[in-house]
Amino acid sequence: PLYSSAASDVYKRQLHYQPIVNMNSGDTVFEALVRLVDEDDALYLPGQFLPQLTEGNHGTLHDLDRWVVEHALEGLSELSGKAAAGYSVAIKLASPMADVARMMPFLSSGMRNASIKGKRRIYLALSSPTVIKDVAKAKQVLNVLHGMNCGLIIEHVETGPASIELLKELPTVEFVLSLIHI
Repeated sequence: PLYSSAASDVYKRQLHYQPIVNMNSGDTVFEALVRLVDEDDALYLPGQFLPQLTEGNHGTLHDLDRWVVEHALEGLSELSGKAAAGYSVAIKLASPMADVARMMPFLSSGMRNASIKGKRRIYLALSSPTVIKDVAKAKQVLNVLHGMNCGLIIEHVETGPASIELLKELPTVEFVLSLIHI
């Protein structure tokens, strides 16, 4: 398999950053995306290795997300200059909501250790199906994120009834405005 403990010597994880620009305000958020790279520098996208994680090794998916959080925080903390204080990172996660909720103390501790301060410097990016499967847990996560001055981006929001119900369940307008990411 492309992603397994036996393959960890052959494949290395890397974070790539993709800018997301708000065309109205000019604000930019950098989305942290995990990639695997083999010994020949071939790059593997999540669609090539995440299905293997979700099929059988639930814990490994959580471990991968923790690695992404840790390295995205580290990358943000290493930026310098006046503009660096305004940079924000959206950390794309693949774990179920229960695992994302378990990750909140890790995120909080990581932000403290990396001395990341300021409002909305960190966003967690989750897929709409992940949130819809456990809206109650998503609300808990959102409350914790707001308490840490972080935000939440929900991707792949469709116009069906489940998404409309999801929007009704969200506790604040601010979250709704930062929610839909295209």
